[in-house]
Amino acid sequence: MFFDMVENRMKKNMMITDFESIIPKCFNVERGSEKSKEIAEKIKRFYYGDQEITIENKDVYYQLETDVVFLRDIYETVKLHVKTSDTPVYMYRFSVDAGLNLFKATGKLNGTGAVHGDEMGYLFKTFLSPKEIDVKTIEGRTIYRMVKLWTKFAKTGDPNQHVVDEIIDVDWKPVKENQINYLDIGGDSSSNLKGNDINIGETFVLDTGVELSTGVNPDYERIKFWDDLYREYGADDSY
Repeated sequence: MFFDMVENRMKKNMMITDFESIIPKCFNVERGSEKSKEIAEKIKRFYYGDQEITIENKDVYYQLETDVVFLRDIYETVKLHVKTSDTPVYMYRFSVDAGLNLFKATGKLNGTGAVHGDEMGYLFKTFLSPKEIDVKTIEGRTIYRMVKLWTKFAKTGDPNQHVVDEIIDVDWKPVKENQINYLDIGGDSSSNLKGNDINIGETFVLDTGVELSTGVNPDYERIKFWDDLYREYGADDSY
């Protein structure tokens, strides 16, 4: 979705037919060559399989562009930091789909999910920001969570609260060299709580696993696909 907003692409561009254009330049293969066509076919097969490429499956196109432009480089950066630094590295995935998603709102995008940079609407005051934070709403809880986690990390290098907090009831583990631990920050309008007003600090029952969850090696199959391509076709210093 980010690509529609930034580059103002038309719908026809989501129906990609030239998969050679997706091949990373560091592969240094000649366009139109047998090797280039071979790589392009592997990419097409992995993402689309036997599906016909239409506007109806544009989410596949979004995923492909995400992986090529953002995802693999994020993983490589994280792994290099972990390998070369003694400072803990914390990885997160932002998947909230709610009213303060900044770039999604700015671009007037209607698809499901979060857009690159959407979390800024929950960390900083914007034209979308509510006058008061209401933790009955997913927007309010996400603001509370992200500000708490980010400021704690800025102060101490550890985002975990180490106190009882029903809204942030999760242990965010740092990344290890061979294990990508991560925190998923999720939720949508269906997560909004019902009942009387609840102020931050009050005790209430909330299944945080629906909105905050931890895991290991997210998007593993997609990352492995690109790692394998880089090993087979990339330059020696590209993987």
